[in-house]
Amino acid sequence: EPEDVYGCTDSTAYNYNPDATIDDGSCCIELFGECYNIETTTSLAIVSGITSLPESIGYLINLESLTLSWNQLTSLPESIGYLNNLEHLNLYNNQLTSLPESIGNLSSLEELNVSTNQLTSLPESIGNLDSLVTLHAKDNQITSLPESIGNLSNLEILDLWDNQITSLP
Repeated sequence: EPEDVYGCTDSTAYNYNPDATIDDGSCCIELFGECYNIETTTSLAIVSGITSLPESIGYLINLESLTLSWNQLTSLPESIGYLNNLEHLNLYNNQLTSLPESIGNLSSLEELNVSTNQLTSLPESIGNLDSLVTLHAKDNQITSLPESIGNLSNLEILDLWDNQITSLP
């Protein structure tokens, strides 16, 4: 009878063990030289120093808070939309020129901060964020808002100071 082999059985994980027969809860993804446990990582803050975010960020499905402020990010991977438990997303002070449409999949998102970037617009999918209470998008180059922004029925704070908005939907 074969003996039990404990290890990571998730083939998408950084530390996948193809010989493992029993998952020991150790599965992780590697981000910037660190291994983050897929099951137990609920909060992640990477402040300063990164220029891009790998698609594998989408595997951290239990993330509730993601802070990526004071970096040099110019874009986000579509996989950011897999983070269904994300409640707080802070992208303050980067060089983002756009947000992926998949951001509209973040059904638990309550707070989004994209202030001090180089955004010229917000994606139409932003109107899908039913849980959104706070949207900070000041200090960008936004010229117009998507029609769908009117769907944000729980929105209490909309901070658009210092943009180039010429008309409202």
